[in-house]
Amino acid sequence: GLEGPVDGVIRRDPRAARDERFDLVIVGAGIYGAAAALAAARAGHRTLLLERDDFGGATSWNSFRILHGGLRYLQRLDLVRFRESVVARSWFFDELPGVVEPLACLMPLYGEGVRRRATLGPALALNELLRRLWSSEAELAALPGARLVPSADVVRRYPGVRRDGLRGGALWFDGLLPQPQRALMEILRRAAAAGAVALNYLEATGWAIEDGRVTAVRAVDTLTGSEHEFRTALVLNCAGPWAAELVAAEDPALGAGFHRSLAFNLLLDHPLDSDVSVAIEPAGGGRTYFLHPMGDRTLAGTYHAPLSGSAPAEPTEAQIEEFLADLREASPGFEATSADVRRVLAGVLPARREGTAELSGRPLVHHAAADGGPRGLHSVVGVKYTTAPLVAARAVTDLLGEGPAPSDPAAGPAVREVPGWPEFAALAARDAAAAGALVEALVEEE
Repeated sequence: GLEGPVDGVIRRDPRAARDERFDLVIVGAGIYGAAAALAAARAGHRTLLLERDDFGGATSWNSFRILHGGLRYLQRLDLVRFRESVVARSWFFDELPGVVEPLACLMPLYGEGVRRRATLGPALALNELLRRLWSSEAELAALPGARLVPSADVVRRYPGVRRDGLRGGALWFDGLLPQPQRALMEILRRAAAAGAVALNYLEATGWAIEDGRVTAVRAVDTLTGSEHEFRTALVLNCAGPWAAELVAAEDPALGAGFHRSLAFNLLLDHPLDSDVSVAIEPAGGGRTYFLHPMGDRTLAGTYHAPLSGSAPAEPTEAQIEEFLADLREASPGFEATSADVRRVLAGVLPARREGTAELSGRPLVHHAAADGGPRGLHSVVGVKYTTAPLVAARAVTDLLGEGPAPSDPAAGPAVREVPGWPEFAALAARDAAAAGALVEALVEEE
């Protein structure tokens, strides 16, 4: 229970890791790096994960928290990406019960573009048919079926909806990660339980290369300043927005193919009068945004914009204002302003072309040796949080094969019970020492 001991499985010991030889060193502990570490460790490979800051503290932490099942791909009959999304969403329901939750999503329909009953009706029916083929039992049990609903139901569930021309709505269910950092830590705990070593505040600074092949990763402990060299013949670069910069000297071709774009969400001190997440777009068309109710606040996203050169991953005031104006136009009952912006959650995603906000359709995978770089240096730059476990597992299998001694996924640690604020406040009032011990244990490991 909450007052019991916290059994740590993630142990930070750079000196011990320096004395080992690893099958794979992964650089970057966002969702892609963490998922890769889990896949490699479970396959029986000796795995080291390095993160220069805190685990999952950048783009992954700023995600919108929704695990999409790929309904939009059905609208253009991209069954490959739809299946990938459904299988990946099922992975989270199977792997992280209690961390991922069902999320009801409502899209008002206006009889224009893809937002027509004639378009969405068949798409929802096909969604239900195919997800019964490709979803796991846990996900099927957790998520109700998708359906069309009449206009009266849309207005009842979201009174602030734009009513002019409203012709009903589409209601479907996706997964929600209320605390994405909790999900990432649980993935890391499972990776460590399977044998991986995960070290935060260890910044990769370069490589040892002999006869054209990587033989070690050089890193500095940003807490102590000590330098380390971790031996390996394979490196998987999962540094996300910093991936191209990390290997610029050894693999310049990665940078040539990596075009940055800005993505950001807004946490607003403005309540959403709805019991569901709402998918909206301005009356004249354009971006589709989601509004997700969070008590007295609303999480709104996602705004995408081009990001040129080395420009910082921060939206301008004009972009924030445009985002808010779009929300007000799309939903007249939602009058949020810049004064309501509690937090900006921004990150960098790969664009299809330089100077655009059009996201890459697929993760960027590159092997340095393909363009004359050292053997053993590989990079993966992901696009979607949802599909990270599948993409990372494929990358690991491509590099290392199926593995010598697969471990049983069921043997991993149970999902850690971390209290929300009301439960923690009650524990602190009842037993301050137990509350303090819980916090100390969590901080020590995580």
